[in-house]
Amino acid sequence: MQQRGLFNYKLYVTAALILGLSPFGIAADKTEKEPVTFSLYVDNDLFTGNNKDGDYTGGIAVAFSGEDASKHPFSIDRPLAWINKTSRVAEMLSLDDAHASRIFHTCEVGLAAFTPTEIENKNAINNDRPYSSLIYISNAQQSVSEDAKRGLITSLSIGVLGLPIAGDIQNGIHSAIGSDEAEGWDNQISDGGELTLKYSMTLQHYLDTGSDNLQVTTSSGMSLGYVTEGTFGISMRTGIIHTPRWSFNVQNSNYGEKSTITQPSSRYLNEVYFVAGANIKLRAYNAFLQGQFRDSKVSYSANELEPLVYEGWVGVGCEFTSGIRLSYLIRHQSSELKTGLADRDFTYGEFVASYKF
Repeated sequence: MQQRGLFNYKLYVTAALILGLSPFGIAADKTEKEPVTFSLYVDNDLFTGNNKDGDYTGGIAVAFSGEDASKHPFSIDRPLAWINKTSRVAEMLSLDDAHASRIFHTCEVGLAAFTPTEIENKNAINNDRPYSSLIYISNAQQSVSEDAKRGLITSLSIGVLGLPIAGDIQNGIHSAIGSDEAEGWDNQISDGGELTLKYSMTLQHYLDTGSDNLQVTTSSGMSLGYVTEGTFGISMRTGIIHTPRWSFNVQNSNYGEKSTITQPSSRYLNEVYFVAGANIKLRAYNAFLQGQFRDSKVSYSANELEPLVYEGWVGVGCEFTSGIRLSYLIRHQSSELKTGLADRDFTYGEFVASYKF
């Protein structure tokens, strides 16, 4: 009973954080230029029909987009804006405040969890992926050029690795659905908690396809921090589309962290579309596998990581004039490690629900 009470308490704390980031947790701003969009992201390997846990086993995030996302008490938009201004990348690309036609903001809080496949084993498993988790808060900014052909998305995330709440939530869900509980969370990366952060930027080109029913975006970017890598990708959506090509950014998702902007849904016409895309990542560092400064019972060195990681996705989406957007994607990623049981591809499903207020 005592353990269940602790689990419920942690769920209440998580719920309080979520509500604190919701549009109801901020004072209404009558001068806001864009409607507030509230989004829920849920990732899980169960969404693909796979009954075995392993690798990126799941994540959950809530976010709201709109001008007030930069002003919320939880927001870290100011340090993000300072980094952007200091780097001068947006200015050099003519995508800063003085040149961009539109600038959007998002504030997000979430959780991501990773496990080995043999979750019933409470001992450290040295030839499989380590347990790891991240609880984070993130802010993102998106600038769109005057001609709407280019965009820049930057994000800053601050979080904590290795907290026990990830295992408590996973096992609470497993208990509710009758699945085996994960016994080895005491062996996770940075067990007990370690502060971490990441900064990323992505330049996007919105291609002119000559069709209102086909949108194609190419992207190139980099991130520095708990995942350090360079990325190049291409994404498309086709179908009945009325929202702008810069308003859909599924290619920016990275594990549980979305680092993306959820734009308002179509105001006048319903939409339905098919989504597909791929990323190539040149990865230099991954704290979920290598750890940081604290010792971890299971971790890998840089030469055991795959330097090139491939990622692809397919899915469907729909948007309604009521302000609701729904999408479901299946994401597949190549192996991140060269050795042992951990050398394997993995697949998970992503469900997103958004509502424009």
